[in-house]
Amino acid sequence: MNISNPSKKPSNTCVTCRARKVRCDGNRDICNNCMRLGFTCSYDDSIPHHHPNTAVPGIMNHDGAAAAAAAHDALTIHAVASHPPRRRVRQACQSCHSRKAKCSGTMPKCDRCRNHGLECVYRPSKRSRLTTTPGGSSQHGRDSFMSDVASGMVGSGRDGYLSDQSRSASDHLESNGFGSLGHLPPPEESLVIHTFEKFFRHIHHIPLFSYLHQASLMQRYHSGSMDRPLLLSLIGITSTLTDLGHGARDYGNRCISMAELLILRDLDQPTVLKIQAMILIIKHRIFFRRFSDAFMLTGLVSRFAAALRLNHENPRLCFLAQESRRRLMWSLFMIDIGMAAGQVDFTLWATRPERIDLKLPCNERNFEYDLPEVTESLAPPPPRPDGSLVPLSDHVGFLALHIRIQWIRSRILAFTKGLVDAKPGEQDLEGVPRKCEELQRDLDDFEGRLPIPFKWNEANLRLRAYHPRLCVYLMTHLWWQQCHCDLYRFALMGRRESLSKEKIQSLDPAFVKYCQTRCFEHAKAMADMFALVLQFEKGVPVSDLDLTVLSYQCANTLYYTLATCGDEFDLSYASVTDMATSCLKVAKQSAPGPAAAAIAEVLDKLMETGWVRPVTASTATSPASGTPANHEAVAVDPMLQRDALQEADVTHQLYNPAIPQRNPPPQVEEQGHTMETDGPQGAPTAQMQAQTPVLPRDDEVMTSAHAGMMAGVTTLSNAFEGALDGSNFGMGGLEPFAMDSSSWYTGDWMDPDPSRHAGLM
Repeated sequence: MNISNPSKKPSNTCVTCRARKVRCDGNRDICNNCMRLGFTCSYDDSIPHHHPNTAVPGIMNHDGAAAAAAAHDALTIHAVASHPPRRRVRQACQSCHSRKAKCSGTMPKCDRCRNHGLECVYRPSKRSRLTTTPGGSSQHGRDSFMSDVASGMVGSGRDGYLSDQSRSASDHLESNGFGSLGHLPPPEESLVIHTFEKFFRHIHHIPLFSYLHQASLMQRYHSGSMDRPLLLSLIGITSTLTDLGHGARDYGNRCISMAELLILRDLDQPTVLKIQAMILIIKHRIFFRRFSDAFMLTGLVSRFAAALRLNHENPRLCFLAQESRRRLMWSLFMIDIGMAAGQVDFTLWATRPERIDLKLPCNERNFEYDLPEVTESLAPPPPRPDGSLVPLSDHVGFLALHIRIQWIRSRILAFTKGLVDAKPGEQDLEGVPRKCEELQRDLDDFEGRLPIPFKWNEANLRLRAYHPRLCVYLMTHLWWQQCHCDLYRFALMGRRESLSKEKIQSLDPAFVKYCQTRCFEHAKAMADMFALVLQFEKGVPVSDLDLTVLSYQCANTLYYTLATCGDEFDLSYASVTDMATSCLKVAKQSAPGPAAAAIAEVLDKLMETGWVRPVTASTATSPASGTPANHEAVAVDPMLQRDALQEADVTHQLYNPAIPQRNPPPQVEEQGHTMETDGPQGAPTAQMQAQTPVLPRDDEVMTSAHAGMMAGVTTLSNAFEGALDGSNFGMGGLEPFAMDSSSWYTGDWMDPDPSRHAGLM
């Protein structure tokens, strides 16, 4: 018996509703769904239709071109109807959701909340709160996300920030613990323009950020060729240093994380644009106390620069491109100086400036208006035969001077660190005054070549008080003062990078007194500069973390002088407190972010407790021997003790000599005795750990997986001994990160809760 297939029921659903998988009422000429949402409906008789099983009307006519055009239009309409545009946003804010109002889904505020002045908060999706899958699947998910989402986002234009491809990839992102990035909405046009205005008005004149050319950047953005990581990183750093509106800072943090992910996805394709974005990302990580991230990213971006030969001139490019590349490379050079702080093991460019075959940047006016000029090299020209100094070129601006004083500072720190960390018997104490005189001559020549309008005085400060370039003018002169404190600090007994008591006593007493005087005089000069800046209504300019660090350094030196030899300099507690108050005001106003707030808090505690003289063993270590460089008990700056800053908000204490504590460590013995340590004497951080009788470090709490790996390890030699150890920014493993080294990056101010960055890379 033949059973024929039942006839297929005719469809009563238009192509658009079928593609959207919604119920269609089948109304002609257009269904209600398509009419309500403004979609193209296949039932609309006003548009041509395509029926694949029937001939197109007019196809047999002599007018074949018209028939072909009609068929093409029908296919186009059918394709549009089967792929309707998205009308809903992925997520409504809580305010719109509670009132069942339409939400635009824009960040940092939706249109409705902006118009009504409401607080706009987006709730994280359920999938974004899921934990990542342990093991290889988690890593696979991350790799898959970085491959799919980044390609989808980079490939989209300015008007299509998140394409359908990247939307589906962002769903995969959510399931792998990166949900907050997967739903990163595109920045509004108004937010982008506001970011550009704020950046070039308040931030661009910070020396590290001066490599972007405003006209070129705006032209690139309006042409639709703006690099996505650079745009996101600009929003992130600008939202950190300025006020872009409610919710902009959180959105900027997510932009920074997304920009970092996009760059890390294409490590094999370095570009100048990526280096520009990475500089902004590194500084953002520093502001938010993620110093280990910044340290590692600096090495990566240095590789990028070397691969692109950014440290060499490229005469084939136009002047603007050459100057922008020069400034970018010098920004990386200054970051490297701040990272290493004179420690040779951590420097990439500071110890070999001869590898940077570039002229110093030109002045801002010539860069802004594309006026080519030739400037000086990093090393200044030698004096004339009669001993007079060569006048400073008119083409050299304060940005070039700032780079040069940073270079002098790196040489000073390299000298003092090498002196303190040298092995016993290798210290040339007799040549110390001669070397100090040589470096002092470089500082004097630097100041002597400055023209009258460039020198520090109240008149020149007033001329720049309301100008964005006040920042580089102020910072250059502050660093010149701080260089003197760095140069002579090794003779201040008890300070972090000082020589041992025995070594200091072997020096000429007149020279030691000279060092103490120079440190105090220049610290006092810095305090006077802070007080002068605070007199102006505009106050402290927007700056990076350098200004906060210098304010702390100044107050620390003043309190040390008061505690050790205050009578000799006619100092009183009231006068020092008054100067330290100016330092504290500058620290609180100079830079936002957790790192600056942590430094200001430590400075506030220093003003409460003053500089005390607890007796403990020196913690200076020699990288060559790994043993303490000073073997006798000396009076130690409270900055050299346990991290008081983290007492309130850290689950485990990390010792770092840069932060004061209110109470001396329990292990400190009576005066004249050194501490006993539980660990081996050869360990570089043995004495540091002994001063911190708190919870064990993270690396001492071995996980079950690590315990299983080490179960079979015996006391015999093993090639995997120490294989699970990581870098330690808080236990002396990275000495230059202490604040007494004038470095931005210290383990004391690392984020006490790294888990908050889970999913944000």
